[in-house]
Amino acid sequence: REEFLAMRIKDIRPEEDIGVLLELVASAPQKIDKPLNVRHRRKDGSIIYVEISSHAVEFRDRPARLVLVNDVTSRKQTEDALRESEARFRSLSASSPIGIFQTDIEGWCVYTNTRWQEIVGLDMEASLGDGWSRAIYVEDREAIFTEWLLVTKAGQEFAREFRISTPHRELRWVSARARPMYSEDEIIIGYVGTYEH
Repeated sequence: REEFLAMRIKDIRPEEDIGVLLELVASAPQKIDKPLNVRHRRKDGSIIYVEISSHAVEFRDRPARLVLVNDVTSRKQTEDALRESEARFRSLSASSPIGIFQTDIEGWCVYTNTRWQEIVGLDMEASLGDGWSRAIYVEDREAIFTEWLLVTKAGQEFAREFRISTPHRELRWVSARARPMYSEDEIIIGYVGTYEH
């Protein structure tokens, strides 16, 4: 406590962040309701990531600020690792000779790679949401939708051959497979799958 009370606010920030800090202090409103994400420097020199909220107060007849600080280093590291993992997935799937798609837990398409788009004849924008479903040949749709709903509700793998119809009305047979994706808590958060023509 004694060490902390002898410090200035600049002493707990990395040197390269001080300019931004001074700008923030100079322009700070009376209250910062939405937490700000900043970096702090620990006594040993290591950097941590924190969220801060701030309120103007009066302390011992002087204007002051009450600042709440929450260490979010672990959360940021997890988010960074997830972003890196997603970037690797996108990079690998972009060059894959197999069509790859991803859905959320509701079955809405959130991603298709270039090869999937070539097989089906839809670009990324047209394939998102329920756009992918319009590519399934009309006579096969009901059976595919029924099986997809049963399989995803049970958290099982989907595997089926069926026909698709491109925007130019070309019929193509595809072999599709999809497996559930899990969160860290082992909860299904969506499906990732492949199309082979």
